[in-house]
Amino acid sequence: MKKVFIDANILFYKIISDLFFDASVLGVIDEYLTHGSRVLNEIPKSKGEELQSDKCVEYIKRKVELFKAHSKFIMVSGYDSVSLNEGEIKDNNDIHVYRAAKKANCNVLVTNDKEFKNVHLITDIDIVAKKADAFFCDLYTQHPDAVRDTVNKTRQGIEAQRGSSIDLEEFIEEMKRRNLPELASRIS
Repeated sequence: MKKVFIDANILFYKIISDLFFDASVLGVIDEYLTHGSRVLNEIPKSKGEELQSDKCVEYIKRKVELFKAHSKFIMVSGYDSVSLNEGEIKDNNDIHVYRAAKKANCNVLVTNDKEFKNVHLITDIDIVAKKADAFFCDLYTQHPDAVRDTVNKTRQGIEAQRGSSIDLEEFIEEMKRRNLPELASRIS
């Protein structure tokens, strides 16, 4: 099982965050995330300043509580004291993410941050940063049935929320539009 650190910006992408939730519930992965104000600080970066901050804060709080109650979701705290070598991090705005991933002993950091243009390997702490699409494609290569089950569970959850059915082809098209084009291609 993978120990995965999920950057807070993942929470703002419904299908992607639901895939992580369902993968955790099905026992495919463990999840970790920064905590408190760090999560809430992601709101303006991920959703845009024009959105109502109170509404976004409430959305994130509800999602975090749901994750904590029903999946292997752990809020990492006390990571500001974790040391990293100078020059190790290309984006100093995200140093807290690496520190928390290191403290949680994760080997993969999943983010949708635009600053992570490529996969970065930080040799001193052995963490690979990936986009969600690349992470799920790698997972699919290792456990195709488990990822298919995860995708189906996520689709069914969205169907239940909408109150209408979504066939797999429609859901795959939605995945393509929601930053998961490679995974969508593999599932189809």
